[in-house]
Amino acid sequence: MLKRFDGKPVPGRLVYRRSERSFDVEPSTGRGVASLLVNDVHIEIDEDGWLIYVWGLCPHESWKSAALATPAGQPGRLQYVGGEVVPGVSKRLNAGQRWPVSYDASSGWLCIGDETVRGEPVTFAPGAVAIVKEADPAALWLHPDARE
Repeated sequence: MLKRFDGKPVPGRLVYRRSERSFDVEPSTGRGVASLLVNDVHIEIDEDGWLIYVWGLCPHESWKSAALATPAGQPGRLQYVGGEVVPGVSKRLNAGQRWPVSYDASSGWLCIGDETVRGEPVTFAPGAVAIVKEADPAALWLHPDARE
């Protein structure tokens, strides 16, 4: 479903707006046409299937406090190769059940999914690392700047 390529993520920074309970990227690139969806968090993709940034709802009230061993992701580009990119349509990656959300207040890292899963960590977008296991996303790690 995901294929890794050498390269660097698009520039920008991931922010978490606590009052809105959501992630966003600044500055907005406006290049996305569809998204991959984990819980209510979107991984925006462009018309060629490149994963470019993360945004969406993730209420901090549902985060589980944890001491997280943060992934050492290598910069790279990820491309969705699991089907056609349909403008305006989201493809849910965790169909059937929500992934847990863990947060380490001391480091500022958040993990959506299994924080212990092993795979290839790829820093694919501002403040975002995907753990890719056998070409599938296994966890999404986020390190946002906090905003009110």
